[in-house]
Amino acid sequence: MKIFLLLLILIFKLNSGFSQSTERSLSLDERGKYIYYEIVDSAQLPRDTLILRTKTFFKSNFNKHHSEEKPSGEVSFKTDGKFQINKGVLVLSHPQGEINYKFYTEFKNSKYRFWLTDFIYRPYKRDRYGNFVPDGNFFSKLEDNPGKLNEEAWKNNIDAAGEQAFLLAESFKKFLSKNSIVIPPKEKPSTIINTNW
Repeated sequence: MKIFLLLLILIFKLNSGFSQSTERSLSLDERGKYIYYEIVDSAQLPRDTLILRTKTFFKSNFNKHHSEEKPSGEVSFKTDGKFQINKGVLVLSHPQGEINYKFYTEFKNSKYRFWLTDFIYRPYKRDRYGNFVPDGNFFSKLEDNPGKLNEEAWKNNIDAAGEQAFLLAESFKKFLSKNSIVIPPKEKPSTIINTNW
């Protein structure tokens, strides 16, 4: 009976692990690059509020960002960022490397979309002081399969990038939806006709 119960628990854990990994995994875009892409309906908030909140989020989380307003009225933001990947378990973990990425956001009417792409992995090494630092100019795109020798580590890096992208997306959506900054929609000023008094 105990063995049956343990098998049942193990099957449940594996099933929940697989469902979570497919939800948080990266997809390939038309260029063959890994991407995390999401479209969010934002009809309950004014567009100006979402744009201001995005500016605030980018200023507080990234060093540099670039915004652009197109003649069609679309507003877009882009920035570069990085995730740190740890190796090991809990207290015994140490930085294994970092994944650099590009983060894009666009606003249109009552919805916005964002995506993370152009993932580049940089391994870490220990320097003479015991600190973990990027290993020279070595880097590789996540799309480049290193072969059978390092295939397990490569898959772990892709899974870690998907997990970190999912967490960033959740914090971004939460910031846009629950922040206290609200800008009322712009109203046209009423004209005053002073001929009748």
